[in-house]
Amino acid sequence: MKENIKLHLVLAVIISISIIIYSFFIQMLLWGIIAAILIMILTLLLSGFISSQMKTVSLIQKVKGFLIEPSKTYDASKEDTLVDATKYFLILAIIFTILKIISFGVFFLLGLKETLFAGIFILITQIVMIFIYGAILHVGVHIVGGKNDIYQTIKVLMYAYTPASLFAVIVSIFLNGIFVFVLWLWGLLLIIIGIRQLQEITTNRALIAVFIWIVILSLLLILIMGPDFIPYISGYVNKTITGYF
Repeated sequence: MKENIKLHLVLAVIISISIIIYSFFIQMLLWGIIAAILIMILTLLLSGFISSQMKTVSLIQKVKGFLIEPSKTYDASKEDTLVDATKYFLILAIIFTILKIISFGVFFLLGLKETLFAGIFILITQIVMIFIYGAILHVGVHIVGGKNDIYQTIKVLMYAYTPASLFAVIVSIFLNGIFVFVLWLWGLLLIIIGIRQLQEITTNRALIAVFIWIVILSLLLILIMGPDFIPYISGYVNKTITGYF
């Protein structure tokens, strides 16, 4: 094992133990253990240890690539089919669903049967929404002159889901506030990079396409929520600021 891998593992162990101890004192031990396990897995992943030990190199390399080298990884994924991207997204969605169910104690509140139904519902919702969001995003892509079809746009969203699926539960439980916003921005940046690479347009055009997408989504939310939209947004912003300070 290389020295840098050893150093990464030592740091990960120290951080994981600290989180477990901290979570014990604030009576969140289960979540602390989940966070520690994820930190160890991600450390092994990003250090290259897992990819040198496992045969599923393709998936591991994709996760690592979208986290630290998104531009190159999108370029390498241009020839991926929508089925390939959906398989990747489905694995991440399953991971996110399991972590969400465990972290919020759904099993202890509802029981096995209801937990399974809740998990399936969350999973199906994610799959349906990623296609809906992709279709709406492609409107903006089409307006700015995207060169490829809607499947490439949907692939962008599926791959941009990587950090959210791996970090969202930990961030929302332990950090909250501004860090949730940072995670959202990270995903947005991956979408912009992905649109630029897979639709073969400039960064400025990709930014405009994503801006149009956000505007359309906001208008749809206003139509759905009506007068409750402003209080909803105000409450979310207030919660974010309060969580930060």
